[in-house]
Amino acid sequence: FLFNLGDEINLKSAEAEIDTWIEASGHPNVMSVLDMLVHNDHIIIASEYAEGGSLKKWLSQTDGRAPSHEKALEMMTGILSGIEHLHSRNVVHRDLKPDNILLQGNFPRITDFGISRIISAGSMSTVAMCSPFYMSPESFDGSKSTQTDIWSAGVILYEMLTGEHPYRSETIFGLVSAIRQNIPKPLPDNIPPGIR
Repeated sequence: FLFNLGDEINLKSAEAEIDTWIEASGHPNVMSVLDMLVHNDHIIIASEYAEGGSLKKWLSQTDGRAPSHEKALEMMTGILSGIEHLHSRNVVHRDLKPDNILLQGNFPRITDFGISRIISAGSMSTVAMCSPFYMSPESFDGSKSTQTDIWSAGVILYEMLTGEHPYRSETIFGLVSAIRQNIPKPLPDNIPPGIR
C-alpha cells in the first residue's frame, strides 16, 4: 500500500494505526502487516501478499454474487472469524467492504482497518474511502463500534447471496435515508429458508 505524505496525512496518526494493525495481526483471516516505511514523501505499508485479489473482484467474476450459497457462507465464516479476532483486540475496522477483503486462494483476509483514519477528517479523501452501501445507520453520525462491523458484514453477506445491496437509491442522500429509516429488502425466495 502506498500513500502520498501530503497535507492530508498525519504521520503520527499513521504510525499509531499501523502499530494497531501490526498488533492485530496473527489470525488466518486478518492480513498481517509487516512494517511501515516513509520514503520520498510517501508512506509505504508492507504486508503479506494476497494473490487472489479482492472479494469485490471475486464477486465480479460471477455477476456480483458468490458462485453458490455454500461458498457465500464459507466466505462469511472466515470474515466473521477475522472480525471476532479484531474485536477481541479492541480494534473496530470501521470500513469493512469487499474491497478491503483480500483472498489467498478462496481464503478471506481482512485488510485496511484504520487506514481511512490516517487521512485527516476534513479531507475529501476520507469521504471517498468509505462506501455508504456498507455503512451502518450510526456511522453517518460518526459513531463506530463493533456493531458497525457486524452490520457491514451483514451487507456483504446479502451481496454475496444476491448480487445486490439491501438498500438502494439513486442519490447518496436517498441511500443514507433508506439505511437509517427502512428495513432491508427481503432476501429473494431462491435463497434457502435457513439462510433467510
